[in-house]
Amino acid sequence: MQRFLNFAWLRWIPCFVICLIQGVHGQDFRDRETDFPNAGVQAQSRYLPPIQPTPSQFRLGIQSRNTATGVVILRVVPGSVAQRIGLEAGDTILTVSGYQVGMVEGRIYDVGDEISRRMNRQGSATLLVLNNRNGQLVNIPVETDVAPDAAVLGTVMTNDRQSVFPSMMLDLRIIDVTHPQWRDVTIAESQLAVTGRWPMSFRLDYDPTVVRPNHRYAIEAQISYLGQVIQRTASPVPVNLAGASPRVALKLDSVQSLPGQPFPGGGAGGGSGLPVDQVDGWYLQFLGRNLTDRERSVWQRELSRGKPLDEILGTILGSSEYHERFRGNQRAYIADVFQSLYGRTPTPQEIQRWQTRLAQLRDDRFKMVREMQRESGR
Repeated sequence: MQRFLNFAWLRWIPCFVICLIQGVHGQDFRDRETDFPNAGVQAQSRYLPPIQPTPSQFRLGIQSRNTATGVVILRVVPGSVAQRIGLEAGDTILTVSGYQVGMVEGRIYDVGDEISRRMNRQGSATLLVLNNRNGQLVNIPVETDVAPDAAVLGTVMTNDRQSVFPSMMLDLRIIDVTHPQWRDVTIAESQLAVTGRWPMSFRLDYDPTVVRPNHRYAIEAQISYLGQVIQRTASPVPVNLAGASPRVALKLDSVQSLPGQPFPGGGAGGGSGLPVDQVDGWYLQFLGRNLTDRERSVWQRELSRGKPLDEILGTILGSSEYHERFRGNQRAYIADVFQSLYGRTPTPQEIQRWQTRLAQLRDDRFKMVREMQRESGR
């Protein structure tokens, strides 16, 4: 079904006229990842660990809620692009250059992602917005201020010339190593499927506007298979981002093989007793699906960096994907989270208490879930 058909309930004739003028397109059937939404500081729009934006990603500067009729703005970040173009809390973004955003036939079409996709050669896109103040529909142009292209080019080689198997993923990231305590300050990050033979070539794009003079940068890489890190750089490799298209050659050392079987063996790693398998169980329980290879790799990496399992559970329970399963019924959502954490059905008073608390937290579901976890001991 075409994405504009979800607006049939609108009684405003101007919406139909404007959509016809814009030429609202049919649903974009390309494979879309919704695990890394990019719209500025959108509240609860991601359920994987945050990654730094790449040049193709756009910061609109809003906290929002995805609905079947558009993206409802909850808060506008001061000094952001959204504030400069006149967006306010309560406004609803319906389309980006004619493409619907929000929940469309059960899938999230993130507004920031759509702006990045739909920008023209001049670096601009058009938002169709339902103005909360007067109920009018208005077209608002937005300039994306796309940064100049910059990239690190390089090759990756494993010391033991590890064979290449399906589902192998290569994670790359550029980090600021000016000070030791800045170990996790990421400038750019990417994940690629491992294919072909060694050495493997790569291109890692980054935003040159975030590079600071007199700072030192390095690149690190790792290879994961079925959620486990099996190869990684022994230490970050220095890279000079002041030059044009710097080149690096990375060598990876073996970390481990799959437990209980020779690498890379068969099966999906289920039943290995690894923490990431617990995460996979939560995905199945709360989201109704298993981890993708990409998600499994990212969570395994975060676990190896010391992220607690209870925080991952909180991220899943506070995610948009889980929340959208209740179709906007906040009480049902809170009751289900409560049941999962406390092991019992909440009373109406308890539901009201957490509903009030969520409003106080400005719809920050992750914060609410973390508070419930602390109180319940989960």
